[in-house]
Amino acid sequence: MALRETLVKLIENCFPTALYQEVADEINEKTKYEPLLNDAGEQIHSKAALELKQGLLDRLLTLQLPEHPLDQLINHFGAENVAEMTGRKNRLVKLSNGDYAYRPRGIAGVPQRQTNLHELQNFQGGRKRIAIMSEVAAGGGDFLHSDVAPSTGSGASISPPS
Repeated sequence: MALRETLVKLIENCFPTALYQEVADEINEKTKYEPLLNDAGEQIHSKAALELKQGLLDRLLTLQLPEHPLDQLINHFGAENVAEMTGRKNRLVKLSNGDYAYRPRGIAGVPQRQTNLHELQNFQGGRKRIAIMSEVAAGGGDFLHSDVAPSTGSGASISPPS
């Protein structure tokens, strides 16, 4: 999930808009707060808080947020050069107009469950020069070494620290 989507979900789910009323607890004489409900029993929300929430969501859409580090690497070096072996199903792709869009990480003609294996074979065969392997993929016992050195020279690998 991209940073923007994460922030939008956070604001949508956590920004307080509900109204509450103070009620004196007759037993312990303390003040407690109960949800303010309409005649249908539905929570009433503050119009001002709803406007603030929407304003925050609108401003969030205009912010220039950084890409995920994996997407930065792949967008910089090109998907044709980077073998990504992770548990991700989608990735953020930079479009020619500068915008970004989520695209499936899968490869045409390769079943989704075999994407990492296909990427590993591309790296080992020298068709991709850079390999990025996450703990998800590394946990499966995959190794980046090849029995035959690729004719294109050595490659680079990126993996999380242990």
